[in-house]
Formats: sequence, structure tokens, C-alpha cells
Amino acid sequence: MKTTKTKLSYDDFRRQCGEQTAGIFRIYGLPEFPGHVLGVLLASAEPLSLGELTTLLGSAKSTVSVAARRLEAFGAVVKTRVRGDRRDHYAAQDDLGALSEHFIKRFLLPEMQAGASMLNEMQTALKAGSGADWPAAQDRARLEERVESLGAITHGTAGLLNSLLREDGTLDQGRIAQLIEVLSALQEPT
Repeated sequence: MKTTKTKLSYDDFRRQCGEQTAGIFRIYGLPEFPGHVLGVLLASAEPLSLGELTTLLGSAKSTVSVAARRLEAFGAVVKTRVRGDRRDHYAAQDDLGALSEHFIKRFLLPEMQAGASMLNEMQTALKAGSGADWPAAQDRARLEERVESLGAITHGTAGLLNSLLREDGTLDQGRIAQLIEVLSALQEPT
């Protein structure tokens, strides 16, 4: 069967990128529409106004505006001005190191800190717990092992994330490159 190649317009390419990014957002349980906006901006060579984003995405300007502001607060897009145009424009963050740093500092590290705090409380409660309503010694030991394993994973992940930061709080790109090499080597077939 013969296949023919169809030409893809630039707008269709950007919309497809938006759909793909929205799919990634869906996987992580995030609202999909900001993913559409981010994907379109990642695939755009130039900053886009809210009106241009609205037209490309076929959505209400208020919906696009809320998504763009959320992405800006997250550090994934930047608001910018275009010469000769009074409207605000949005562009994808070009400094992916800054985006990674923002994500690690604002989301991952606080999650790990909250997890470590929760684990400490669980361990304290397990040690203090007594009474007839508690499981038998063998089952209680299994609970303690489970909490200990969860603690090792949480503390190990937090340690890994902290090791990617320099003393001044910025990301150490050299350490990230080393981590990527190690992870890539783990994925290679033996």
C-alpha cells in the first residue's frame, strides 16, 4: 500500500505539539489545557499574544489567560513585549536549566520535605503506639519495615535532589549531566 506524505501547516504543527504536551500533563494528573498552551508556545518561534493563542487553540481568551498566567507562575513561560505592539505576549522559557531549578526548588524539594516530616510522624506514632487494638508483633514489624523502606526512598530522593543544587541554591549543570549519563547507562540493554 502506498502512503502519501501530506504537508503539515505551521499552525497544525503547533496545535499537535499542544495536544502532545497536554497528554503529558494528563499523565501527571495536571489540568490539560495549560499543557496545550505550553506545547503551542514551545513550538512557536516567536512570542504569541493572548489573541493569537486564543485563535490557535480555539478557546476563550479568559481560559487562555488563566492558563498562561499559571504557566508563567510556574516558570514555564515568560511574559514579554513585542516592539510596536502594546499587548502582552507569551513565550516558552528558553532557559530549561532555570525551569528545572524552579521545578526542583518549588515543587520537588517541598514535597520531599513534607514526605520526610510525615515519615518522622509515622515513625514516632509507631514507637508510641500501644494497646490491644494494635496488630500482633509480626504484623507490627511489617508495618515498621514498610515505613522504614518508605523513609529510605524519601530521604534518598531528597538527598539526590539536594545534591543537584549548589550552595547558592542554583542547579549544578555538571551534576545534572552526570546524573543523566548514569540514568542513560541504566537504560541501555546489556
